[in-house]
Amino acid sequence: MRTLGPGLTALIAACLIASASRAQATPDAIEAVYHPDVMFWSIEDGGVGRFRLSAREDYTFPVSHDDYVAIRDLMEPLRDTGVPCATSKAPPTGYIVWRAEGAERRQGMQTACYSDPAHQNYIRHTNAAYYAMRDMAEARQVAPPGLPEPTQMTLVWRSWGNRLVEWTIPRGGEAAYVNRDAPPVTFSVSAAEFDRFRDLFRPWEGVRFECERVITDGAYGSVVWSQPGHEDQSLNFDAGCVTGDAADVFERLERAEKMLEALRDGS
Repeated sequence: MRTLGPGLTALIAACLIASASRAQATPDAIEAVYHPDVMFWSIEDGGVGRFRLSAREDYTFPVSHDDYVAIRDLMEPLRDTGVPCATSKAPPTGYIVWRAEGAERRQGMQTACYSDPAHQNYIRHTNAAYYAMRDMAEARQVAPPGLPEPTQMTLVWRSWGNRLVEWTIPRGGEAAYVNRDAPPVTFSVSAAEFDRFRDLFRPWEGVRFECERVITDGAYGSVVWSQPGHEDQSLNFDAGCVTGDAADVFERLERAEKMLEALRDGS
Protein backbone atom coordinates (compact mmCIF):
# COMPACT_ATOMS: atom_id res chain seq x y z
CA MET A 1 0.00 0.00 0.00
CA ARG A 2 1.40 3.37 -1.01
CA THR A 3 1.58 6.14 1.57
CA LEU A 4 1.43 9.88 1.10
CA GLY A 5 4.66 11.78 1.29
CA PRO A 6 5.16 14.23 4.15
CA GLY A 7 4.80 17.23 1.82
CA LEU A 8 1.43 16.12 0.43
CA THR A 9 0.17 15.17 3.88
CA ALA A 10 1.06 18.62 5.20
CA LEU A 11 -0.68 20.28 2.23
CA ILE A 12 -3.91 18.32 2.78
CA ALA A 13 -3.84 19.10 6.49
CA ALA A 14 -3.35 22.79 5.75
CA CYS A 15 -6.33 22.78 3.36
CA LEU A 16 -8.55 21.09 5.94
CA ILE A 17 -7.53 23.58 8.60
CA ALA A 18 -8.16 26.51 6.25
CA SER A 19 -11.59 25.15 5.31
CA ALA A 20 -12.55 24.73 8.97
CA SER A 21 -11.23 28.20 9.73
CA ARG A 22 -13.39 29.75 6.99
CA ALA A 23 -16.45 27.94 8.32
CA GLN A 24 -15.78 29.33 11.81
CA ALA A 25 -14.88 32.85 10.63
CA THR A 26 -17.14 35.77 11.47
CA PRO A 27 -19.99 35.50 8.95
CA ASP A 28 -20.55 38.29 6.45
CA ALA A 29 -24.02 37.16 5.35
CA ILE A 30 -26.92 35.32 7.00
CA GLU A 31 -30.09 33.83 5.56
CA ALA A 32 -33.08 32.33 7.38
CA VAL A 33 -35.38 30.26 5.16
CA TYR A 34 -38.84 29.30 6.41
CA HIS A 35 -40.08 27.99 3.04
CA PRO A 36 -37.56 27.85 0.14
CA ASP A 37 -38.22 30.47 -2.56
CA VAL A 38 -41.39 31.56 -0.74
CA MET A 39 -40.67 32.95 2.71
CA PHE A 40 -37.24 33.97 3.95
CA TRP A 41 -35.00 36.85 4.94
CA SER A 42 -31.34 37.51 4.19
CA ILE A 43 -28.81 40.17 5.11
CA GLU A 44 -25.30 41.10 3.96
CA ASP A 45 -22.78 43.03 6.03
CA GLY A 46 -23.13 46.64 4.91
CA GLY A 47 -24.95 45.59 1.75
CA VAL A 48 -28.46 44.46 0.95
CA GLY A 49 -31.25 43.01 3.04
CA ARG A 50 -34.21 41.06 1.72
CA PHE A 51 -37.44 40.19 3.47
CA ARG A 52 -39.95 38.01 1.61
CA LEU A 53 -43.35 36.84 2.79
CA SER A 54 -45.02 36.28 -0.57
CA ALA A 55 -44.82 37.24 -4.23
CA ARG A 56 -46.48 40.55 -3.43
CA GLU A 57 -44.53 41.34 -0.27
CA ASP A 58 -40.91 40.95 -1.29
CA TYR A 59 -38.69 43.77 -0.01
CA THR A 60 -35.08 44.55 -0.91
CA PHE A 61 -33.46 47.36 1.06
CA PRO A 62 -30.03 48.74 2.05
CA VAL A 63 -28.50 47.77 5.38
CA SER A 64 -25.56 49.26 7.26
CA HIS A 65 -22.78 47.43 9.06
CA ASP A 66 -24.50 48.22 12.38
CA ASP A 67 -27.80 46.79 11.07
CA TYR A 68 -25.99 43.62 10.11
CA VAL A 69 -24.16 43.30 13.43
CA ALA A 70 -27.45 43.57 15.32
CA ILE A 71 -28.94 40.68 13.33
CA ARG A 72 -25.71 38.66 13.44
CA ASP A 73 -25.56 38.91 17.23
CA LEU A 74 -29.18 37.77 17.55
CA MET A 75 -28.49 34.69 15.43
CA GLU A 76 -25.01 33.82 16.74
CA PRO A 77 -26.25 31.52 19.58
CA LEU A 78 -27.84 29.29 16.90
CA ARG A 79 -24.73 28.87 14.79
CA ASP A 80 -23.74 25.57 16.37
CA THR A 81 -27.23 24.24 17.04
CA GLY A 82 -29.78 25.68 14.63
CA VAL A 83 -33.33 25.51 16.00
CA PRO A 84 -33.88 21.88 17.05
CA CYS A 85 -36.91 20.15 18.52
CA ALA A 86 -35.78 17.31 20.77
CA THR A 87 -39.22 15.70 20.87
CA SER A 88 -39.86 15.61 17.12
CA LYS A 89 -38.49 13.22 14.51
CA ALA A 90 -39.87 15.32 11.66
CA PRO A 91 -37.34 17.00 9.37
CA PRO A 92 -36.70 20.70 9.98
CA THR A 93 -39.27 23.01 8.42
CA GLY A 94 -36.55 25.47 7.38
CA TYR A 95 -32.87 26.27 7.73
CA ILE A 96 -30.37 29.03 8.55
CA VAL A 97 -27.18 29.72 6.58
CA TRP A 98 -24.13 31.66 7.79
CA ARG A 99 -21.70 32.63 4.99
CA ALA A 100 -18.08 33.66 5.57
CA GLU A 101 -15.23 34.06 3.08
CA GLY A 102 -16.92 31.92 0.45
CA ALA A 103 -17.78 29.08 2.85
CA GLU A 104 -21.18 28.47 4.41
CA ARG A 105 -22.54 26.78 7.49
CA ARG A 106 -26.11 25.48 7.43
CA GLN A 107 -28.29 24.48 10.38
CA GLY A 108 -31.85 23.17 10.46
CA MET A 109 -34.68 25.32 11.81
CA GLN A 110 -37.72 23.59 13.30
CA THR A 111 -40.40 26.28 13.67
CA ALA A 112 -43.21 23.96 14.81
CA CYS A 113 -42.41 22.39 18.18
CA TYR A 114 -44.84 22.30 21.10
CA SER A 115 -43.55 19.61 23.46
CA ASP A 116 -39.91 20.61 23.93
CA PRO A 117 -39.54 23.41 26.53
CA ALA A 118 -35.99 24.12 25.35
CA HIS A 119 -37.30 25.02 21.88
CA GLN A 120 -38.40 28.44 23.09
CA ASN A 121 -34.82 29.26 24.06
CA TYR A 122 -33.83 28.77 20.42
CA ILE A 123 -36.83 30.22 18.60
CA ARG A 124 -36.73 33.51 20.50
CA HIS A 125 -33.53 34.38 18.61
CA THR A 126 -35.10 33.79 15.19
CA ASN A 127 -38.26 35.63 16.22
CA ALA A 128 -36.28 38.68 17.35
CA ALA A 129 -34.29 38.70 14.10
CA TYR A 130 -37.47 38.22 12.06
CA TYR A 131 -39.18 41.25 13.61
CA ALA A 132 -36.04 43.38 13.27
CA MET A 133 -35.79 42.50 9.57
CA ARG A 134 -39.49 43.15 9.08
CA ASP A 135 -39.21 46.58 10.68
CA MET A 136 -36.27 47.51 8.45
CA ALA A 137 -38.14 46.30 5.37
CA GLU A 138 -41.26 48.30 6.22
CA ALA A 139 -39.30 51.44 7.02
CA ARG A 140 -37.14 51.37 3.88
CA GLN A 141 -39.41 49.98 1.19
CA VAL A 142 -42.69 51.11 -0.34
CA ALA A 143 -45.59 48.83 0.54
CA PRO A 144 -47.54 47.17 -2.30
CA PRO A 145 -50.61 49.03 -3.60
CA GLY A 146 -54.10 48.03 -2.55
CA LEU A 147 -57.49 49.50 -3.42
CA PRO A 148 -57.14 53.16 -4.45
CA GLU A 149 -59.37 54.55 -1.68
CA PRO A 150 -61.20 51.94 0.44
CA THR A 151 -64.22 53.40 2.20
CA GLN A 152 -64.80 50.53 4.63
CA MET A 153 -62.83 47.77 6.31
CA THR A 154 -64.11 44.69 8.11
CA LEU A 155 -62.34 42.43 10.58
CA VAL A 156 -64.11 39.16 11.31
CA TRP A 157 -63.29 35.98 13.25
CA ARG A 158 -65.14 32.70 12.58
CA SER A 159 -65.15 29.11 13.79
CA TRP A 160 -66.77 26.22 11.94
CA GLY A 161 -68.56 28.70 9.71
CA ASN A 162 -70.02 30.65 12.63
CA ARG A 163 -69.20 34.31 13.13
CA LEU A 164 -67.56 34.93 16.50
CA VAL A 165 -66.64 38.61 16.30
CA GLU A 166 -66.97 41.22 13.58
CA TRP A 167 -65.79 44.82 13.39
CA THR A 168 -67.07 47.05 10.55
CA ILE A 169 -65.22 50.36 10.20
CA PRO A 170 -66.19 53.06 7.66
CA ARG A 171 -63.87 55.88 6.69
CA GLY A 172 -65.66 58.32 8.94
CA GLY A 173 -69.08 57.51 10.38
CA GLU A 174 -70.73 54.83 12.49
CA ALA A 175 -68.69 51.69 13.11
CA ALA A 176 -70.18 48.45 14.42
CA TYR A 177 -68.99 45.70 16.75
CA VAL A 178 -70.81 42.36 16.78
CA ASN A 179 -70.03 39.60 19.27
CA ARG A 180 -72.13 36.44 19.27
CA ASP A 181 -72.18 36.48 23.07
CA ALA A 182 -73.22 40.12 23.54
CA PRO A 183 -75.53 42.78 22.06
CA PRO A 184 -74.20 44.72 19.04
CA VAL A 185 -72.42 48.01 19.73
CA THR A 186 -72.05 51.04 17.46
CA PHE A 187 -69.52 53.83 17.85
CA SER A 188 -68.15 56.74 15.84
CA VAL A 189 -64.86 56.76 13.97
CA SER A 190 -63.21 59.61 12.10
CA ALA A 191 -61.47 59.41 8.74
CA ALA A 192 -58.13 59.80 10.54
CA GLU A 193 -58.92 56.87 12.86
CA PHE A 194 -59.90 54.74 9.87
CA ASP A 195 -56.60 55.63 8.20
CA ARG A 196 -54.68 54.57 11.33
CA PHE A 197 -56.48 51.23 11.26
CA ARG A 198 -55.80 50.81 7.54
CA ASP A 199 -52.12 51.60 8.02
CA LEU A 200 -51.75 48.58 10.31
CA PHE A 201 -52.65 46.25 7.44
CA ARG A 202 -51.39 48.32 4.51
CA PRO A 203 -48.46 45.94 3.78
CA TRP A 204 -51.01 43.14 3.37
CA GLU A 205 -53.31 44.89 0.89
CA GLY A 206 -53.57 42.57 -2.09
CA VAL A 207 -51.23 40.03 -0.48
CA ARG A 208 -52.08 36.35 -0.04
CA PHE A 209 -51.59 34.86 3.43
CA GLU A 210 -49.28 31.87 3.06
CA CYS A 211 -48.93 29.37 5.86
CA GLU A 212 -48.33 25.78 6.86
CA ARG A 213 -51.38 24.64 8.80
CA VAL A 214 -50.27 22.85 11.95
CA ILE A 215 -53.00 23.24 14.57
CA THR A 216 -56.42 22.11 13.34
CA ASP A 217 -59.92 23.35 14.24
CA GLY A 218 -58.77 26.82 15.30
CA ALA A 219 -60.51 30.09 14.64
CA TYR A 220 -59.98 31.81 11.31
CA GLY A 221 -61.03 35.06 9.74
CA SER A 222 -60.52 37.91 7.31
CA VAL A 223 -59.58 41.54 6.99
CA VAL A 224 -61.66 42.97 4.13
CA TRP A 225 -61.13 46.20 2.19
CA SER A 226 -64.21 47.59 0.40
CA GLN A 227 -64.65 50.42 -2.10
CA PRO A 228 -67.64 51.16 -4.35
CA GLY A 229 -66.96 50.14 -7.94
CA HIS A 230 -64.20 47.71 -6.94
CA GLU A 231 -64.18 44.07 -5.94
CA ASP A 232 -63.51 43.53 -2.24
CA GLN A 233 -59.98 42.56 -1.29
CA SER A 234 -59.39 40.30 1.69
CA LEU A 235 -56.58 38.95 3.80
CA ASN A 236 -57.69 35.51 4.98
CA PHE A 237 -55.88 34.19 8.05
CA ASP A 238 -56.04 31.05 10.17
CA ALA A 239 -55.03 30.71 13.82
CA GLY A 240 -53.74 27.22 13.02
CA CYS A 241 -50.85 28.68 11.03
CA VAL A 242 -47.50 29.12 12.76
CA THR A 243 -45.21 30.43 10.02
CA GLY A 244 -43.60 33.82 9.58
CA ASP A 245 -46.72 35.12 7.85
CA ALA A 246 -48.72 34.23 10.94
CA ALA A 247 -46.30 35.95 13.32
CA ASP A 248 -46.65 39.23 11.47
CA VAL A 249 -50.38 39.08 10.75
CA PHE A 250 -51.42 38.08 14.27
CA GLU A 251 -49.23 40.76 15.82
CA ARG A 252 -51.03 43.31 13.63
CA LEU A 253 -54.42 41.83 14.49
CA GLU A 254 -53.68 42.19 18.19
CA ARG A 255 -52.75 45.85 17.76
CA ALA A 256 -55.81 46.47 15.58
CA GLU A 257 -58.23 44.95 18.08
CA LYS A 258 -56.76 46.98 20.93
CA MET A 259 -57.20 50.12 18.84
CA LEU A 260 -60.83 49.27 18.01
CA GLU A 261 -61.66 48.36 21.60
CA ALA A 262 -60.35 51.75 22.74
CA LEU A 263 -62.49 53.53 20.12
CA ARG A 264 -65.55 51.46 21.04
CA ASP A 265 -65.13 52.09 24.76
CA GLY A 266 -64.26 55.76 24.32
CA SER A 267 -60.96 55.34 26.13
